[in-house]
Order: sequence, then C-alpha cells, then structure tokens
Amino acid sequence: MRPIVLATLFATLWAASLAGQNTETAPYPKYEFFGGYSAEGSSPFFINLGPNICCATSDLDGRAGFEGSVIRNLNRYIGIKGDFSIYPGHYNDEDAIPCNLPGCSSAAQGDSTHWKLFYFLAGPELKWRNHTRFSPFVHTLFGVAHATATFQTAGPVITVSGTSTQTGFAMAFGGGVDVRIVRRASIRLQVDRATAFGGKSQTGAAQTLDSGRVTLGVLFH
Repeated sequence: MRPIVLATLFATLWAASLAGQNTETAPYPKYEFFGGYSAEGSSPFFINLGPNICCATSDLDGRAGFEGSVIRNLNRYIGIKGDFSIYPGHYNDEDAIPCNLPGCSSAAQGDSTHWKLFYFLAGPELKWRNHTRFSPFVHTLFGVAHATATFQTAGPVITVSGTSTQTGFAMAFGGGVDVRIVRRASIRLQVDRATAFGGKSQTGAAQTLDSGRVTLGVLFH
C-alpha cells in the first residue's frame, strides 16, 4: 500500500510542476462527466445479519453494476474527482438452515439474499492530455463503502427475514485511458483496486473487501 501512495504523491507533484509551466492558456474542459458499466472481481465481504437470523451472514461475491463520476479540472493535468458506484445482486440457494429454537432441528430449505454495495469516493485525478486521441490518467480516491443485505427463508425449519447494513472506510487506486471519439465525448477504460473495510465474518472478526474492478463507459467533456 505504501509504494502506491508514494507513487501517487510523486505523480501529483510532477503534474503540478508541469501545470505551472504556462498551461493556463492551453484549452481544457472545466468539468467532465462519466458513466459506465463496472464489474468487481470475487472477494468475500460479509454482512452480519444478526444472531436471530439463521445463516448469520451474507457473502457479497461476484459484483457487476454502475459507476459514475464528476471531475472538476483545476488545470490541464490535475482534476478533483467525485465518484459513485453501485453493485446490486441477488442470490438464491438451498442450505442446511440451523435452528436454535426449542423443538426445531436443522434441515435443508431454500433461502435468498438481496444485497447492494455502494462506494462514495473522491480524490485527485491526473491526466496526460496530448495531441492524440489517447489520454492516460491515474487517480487516488478515498471515502466510504456502504452495504445492505436482506435475507429471507421460509420452510419446515424456520421462517424468518431480516435486513442489515455495514458502513466503513474505502479507497481505490488505479487509472486507465480515454479514447476521444468526437470532440465532446471519449470512451473511458478504467482499472483499479478497490478496498473496503467494515464487514464481519460469522465469528465477528473484521473483514476487508479487496478486489480489482474494471469499468467501461463514456466520458463527456
């Protein structure tokens, strides 16, 4: 983690020095807007559903959703990005449901989980604008991740439902490239590493979601 942060700080200082070399007269958009499809790789992140709900936890695994961002460019190379993403999901299964109620034993029955994972992040974006259609960029984002899960099961063992949430610190490091297709729009391909803290396992131990994500969409400028 430390080498990534140091590299980002170095890139920020380098871009700032370039920005000070008479770039005020060079044209650049004051604002840019992005929206696209985003997919995260599998990584366990548990939402504790509480002691009164059977199956204890919901595992957010294999996520695909939407990412959007607004970038306020301070100069030709440096911008401040506000980033939002959501990864909804639904999971059906048939498990051996434990039942701790008197006169009740464990048995297999159907259960379902609906969950959503949100990221609210912000931070600097550094972009190398040039005379070609290709503009590479890097970013360092910090903020919060918020997850919700609703569990439901009904059958011979037990009928119960419940909703729980987890909120924790989150960050993302990465970059990509913008490929200009028309004067006011580019295709953006972005790859980064997202980390969220706050989930807990069945034993109550702190969990960390640490996974790569790939985003493809359109940047308007």
